[in-house]
Amino acid sequence: MNWKLGPVLALLVAGESFAQEVPEELENLQRLFRSKMNKEVGPVKAIYLRELASLERKLLATGRKEEASQVNAEKQAWQDGKVIDMKIIRPKPPKINLPLKELLPGSVWEYRIDSNGVVANRGHIFFLPGGKLNLAVPNGGLGTWKIDKDNKVIFKVGSYPAAVIQFSDDRQSFSGQADLIKRFGKLFALPIRK
Repeated sequence: MNWKLGPVLALLVAGESFAQEVPEELENLQRLFRSKMNKEVGPVKAIYLRELASLERKLLATGRKEEASQVNAEKQAWQDGKVIDMKIIRPKPPKINLPLKELLPGSVWEYRIDSNGVVANRGHIFFLPGGKLNLAVPNGGLGTWKIDKDNKVIFKVGSYPAAVIQFSDDRQSFSGQADLIKRFGKLFALPIRK
C-alpha cells in the first residue's frame, strides 16, 4: 500500500489490514481525485490561510492574544493537513478510569486562571506524590493538595487562599470558581507508571 497518499487515504482505508494491497486501479483513481481536489480547493484554501493570518495580526495588534491564539490554531490545523471536510481531525483522548488518588500523583495539567473574563495567569500544575504540588505559573510556587470529595481537590500555594477545583468524570479537565476568579485545567501528561 502506498502510505505517501496522506491522511485522507489513511482515513478512507481505516480498518484495512496492512497486509492488503490496494488495487492499482483504485490507487490511480484516488490519485486523480486528490489531484482534482487540490486543484479546485487549493486556491480557496490559500485565500483562507491569508485571511486567517491577517485576522491573527489584527487581533494581536489590539492585544487580544487569546483570540489570536485560537486563530493561529485554526491556521496550523489547515497547514498541517489536519482538516478534512472542514472538520479538524484530533486524536481521541485516552479513557481514564482511575480514581483521583491514583491519577493525580505525578500528573501534569495545563492551568489557566480567568479574572473578570480575562486570562490572568496560565501555565501548568504538577500534582506531586505525598500531597505536594508545583503551580508553574507567574506568582505560583510550591504548595499542597488533598482530595476533598469524589471529584474535588483543595489546593493551596503560599499565602494565597485555598482553591477548590472539580474534576470532570472523564478525568480530562477540571474547573473551579471563587468570587470573580475562575480556574480551568486539562490533562497534559499522565503519571509515569513502573
